[in-house]
Amino acid sequence: MVGIPVSAIALFARVRCMRISAGIQTIIDQAAKEKRCFYGSTHSQRRAMLNLARDGELKRTYCNTYMTAHQWDELVPPDRMLYTARSLGERHERRVFAGHIAVAAHKLDHPWRIHDNTVVIAASCSPTVRPSSRLRRIYAPRVISCTKSGIAVTTIERTLIDCALTYSLQDVLPMFDSALRSELTTKDAILQECDSLRRDAGRVLRALHYDYADARSENGGEFECRAVIIEAGFMVPELQMEFNIDGRIKRVDFVHQMAPVPPTCGRHTAGGVGSEA
Repeated sequence: MVGIPVSAIALFARVRCMRISAGIQTIIDQAAKEKRCFYGSTHSQRRAMLNLARDGELKRTYCNTYMTAHQWDELVPPDRMLYTARSLGERHERRVFAGHIAVAAHKLDHPWRIHDNTVVIAASCSPTVRPSSRLRRIYAPRVISCTKSGIAVTTIERTLIDCALTYSLQDVLPMFDSALRSELTTKDAILQECDSLRRDAGRVLRALHYDYADARSENGGEFECRAVIIEAGFMVPELQMEFNIDGRIKRVDFVHQMAPVPPTCGRHTAGGVGSEA
């Protein structure tokens, strides 16, 4: 078997680098500084970027929206969507992003699996009904926006409501919990926003009912575990309970109080899982 000379490999690498022209490289560098994807403004730029994407050197994240392949691979899913949204927002200044993009922009805890590469926007026109479309519109007769993470997004209350109507309780409970824990909103504010919508808000009320949404949850694992407990129909657990055991304070993540608390057993007598405070 004949090996490939090292000089030939180096030459091939230089040829690949030379395919990205100085003009395209300037566009790439500027986009990287602004933490967004880049795009072509002229026909020749768009054609060059498309060819580079076909060769695997660029990643096409949306129509006429690109990143270098290695930069894309280094980003986690929420940042991938934010980079894409910042690029689209620069070209469409009136666009207000919603759904999972707004969740990422508000920096709410959430499972990364909800990022399905669709671009979700709030719009006063009819919602998108084509399942193949990468642009999904959420109907909003009055779009109130705020700027988060460099893009215009729906308010945190509207974002939580939209997600509750779209995703499972297991997916949305971390969002509600982290928003309440960080004091970004209140249950009253969410309910007030629900009252202004002409949609069935039953799934939102379910997330808030019986304190399902609880600011005492401390991490994503607790969020999802508690959601599974609730969806399975078990008793909703108390959170972050402390026990005084031989003068040492220990705290459990979840607890079900099954009987009155004897005075010698600390604050609570229950079965739970957790760690020492």
